[in-house]
Amino acid sequence: MNAKPRGIRSAGFSMLELMVALTAGAIAVSSIYYVGAASSDHFKNEGRLSQLQTSLRIAMKQVTRDLARAGFLATPDAAIDQRCLTSGSAVAVEHSNNADNALVDPTGEHGVEADRITLLGNYVTSDQYLIQSISTDGTILYLQRDWQAFRRMFTKWWETPPAPDTVDSGAVQDVFRKDRMLRIETITGDKFFVQVAATPAVMPSTATDPLAVTITVPNLGSLPVGTACLGGLGGGATVAPLARIEYRVQAASGEADTGNSAVTGSYTHLVRRELNPTSTAELTTDIPARVVLENVVHFNVEWVEDQAAGLGTAPTLVATPTINQVQDLRSAIVTMSVRSPTQDGRFRWIARAAGAPLSRFRFDAARPGAARVRTLRAQVLLPNIAYLGFR
Repeated sequence: MNAKPRGIRSAGFSMLELMVALTAGAIAVSSIYYVGAASSDHFKNEGRLSQLQTSLRIAMKQVTRDLARAGFLATPDAAIDQRCLTSGSAVAVEHSNNADNALVDPTGEHGVEADRITLLGNYVTSDQYLIQSISTDGTILYLQRDWQAFRRMFTKWWETPPAPDTVDSGAVQDVFRKDRMLRIETITGDKFFVQVAATPAVMPSTATDPLAVTITVPNLGSLPVGTACLGGLGGGATVAPLARIEYRVQAASGEADTGNSAVTGSYTHLVRRELNPTSTAELTTDIPARVVLENVVHFNVEWVEDQAAGLGTAPTLVATPTINQVQDLRSAIVTMSVRSPTQDGRFRWIARAAGAPLSRFRFDAARPGAARVRTLRAQVLLPNIAYLGFR
């Protein structure tokens, strides 16, 4: 065999060249991976924030819709609206300012609020119904079934073929639930606020029988049938079912609701529920509280009140309206803030300065970083209260 000529190197890379190439390749791959991971995290964070904003908009729409309905077929304040005998208390708006602050901000470092509002109005149907007569002892309302609103709500007109003379027992029992408040208005304009004594169990047996609803009257026991307040048997009066709706911030399901006591690291939600008209208990276990907004960290409601001085006087912003102010309310200003479910270690916690917008929230001081916050503010008119208050 011929030997290799001297001075001619063998083909290939040296060990040093291979190490340099591998190092450069590792740096390039690492850079690409880092950029891709950062982009993926950014995309996920933006998706979460988009979900937060969407949830916040939906919750605000629900709250403002209910606020706008406050007082519908009801009253700003029964003590002022009634013109005859007082039969119970009914107010369109009740407000507990900062009722649950410690729940969302145990340390008080965020400067947030957790108000609680209660609204009264016809949230059950969109109508009122004609009373054919009232029992002589004033404890049973007989509703006229030929009334168009009654046929629309409580008969099976939607069946094929239609059955407009057949009472839908499910609809009746859903609307006239035990303890739910009713507003009765006579043909002379007198009003009585009563409660359903028992959910109707017996439906009309023939096409001409009225629907019977048994009632109880706070402070009176029964309606004063045959008196100057309620002449005859009450024929021609109308009745509207009223619901007392509460919005409040409370601990997430599974955690103890401790009211004003501190709950460290608690996940708090904005909840909507229907209350018994005469207590703070829920109306019935059949209608469970519904979560309107998860991970809420700020819920504040302010009210715009007309001044008694009349036209040309600037309205006043009221933090907590008194009973005497309710009939003068014209609009509500709602501010809600929601946070991301977790704290981001790369999103540094900075204490909120006085007057600065709420942009980050620290609900667990033992963890690094902070949760991102999104806020929405809206003003909603209160047409039913304003209309009744101007009378």
